[in-house]
Amino acid sequence: MAIVKWSDHALNCIKEQAHYIAEQSCSSEIAWNWANDIFAEAERLTEFPDMGHRLPE
Repeated sequence: MAIVKWSDHALNCIKEQAHYIAEQSCSSEIAWNWANDIFAEAERLTEFPDMGHRLPE
């Protein structure tokens, strides 16, 4: 099983974006749902590490 490791930079970026979404939408629930969706999709990588598009090299 694969492991997803988050860098501090990536976590800070998500946090900043979530704060921005909360400010712009006037709803912290929307921001939390957005952030949770990101983490849920990343967690799927542990089970399906080859999902997604292959980029041409």
